Amino acid sequence: VNETKGEDGEYVVLNALIGLRLPEGHHTVTMKYSPPGFRAGILFLILGIGVIVLFFIVDRKNNIIYAQERTNRELRRKGIDPETYVEEAAAPAKIIKSKGAVAEKVYKSEEEKKKDAAVRAAKKAKAKAAREAAEKAKAEAERAAAEAERAAAEAEEDIDDFIEDAADVAEEATETVTDAVGDVAEEAAETAEEVAEEVSEAAEKAVKKPAQKNKKKKK
Repeated sequence: VNETKGEDGEYVVLNALIGLRLPEGHHTVTMKYSPPGFRAGILFLILGIGVIVLFFIVDRKNNIIYAQERTNRELRRKGIDPETYVEEAAAPAKIIKSKGAVAEKVYKSEEEKKKDAAVRAAKKAKAKAAREAAEKAKAEAERAAAEAERAAAEAEEDIDDFIEDAADVAEEATETVTDAVGDVAEEAAETAEEVAEEVSEAAEKAVKKPAQKNKKKKK
């Protein structure tokens, strides 16, 4: 036992248990325990799940492979072969430069011009879709964070209610045991008094009988 000064207070028993030093009389002791970091762990778990979902959505929208597949589908819908289009787009463009004029791309044919316009439109559409996806993902992340905070608050309230209910049950059990012990003690005291009276009466009778015999002998 690790001794501490004073007549009351907390002390450690065998370096493993917690004991209380209390003065004589009836006492009600309530002990509450919650693992360290339990509530924070639940909150971070929910936030981590929300972040993983957010990363998945953003990667789905901005992944290069998925973006290339979407571009190829758009080109096929317009009747353009993606492989041929890539080869033509990789070819160097002819630029005419003149003093005081803005350089413009020269197209070999009207079809090439339409393809280039389609590519620019596809890039603009892709950029717009990426912006919308980012905004949507941000909104989803904020909503997930709000739901996580709400779930953590509800979990904390449920834990507090459970702890309070357990404390009430323990207190009622303690009162019941205390009352039962008091009743048994009272019954034992009454029985002891009755036995003491019977012993006292028996002793008085035993003393009176020899005295009566001595009187008869003297007569």
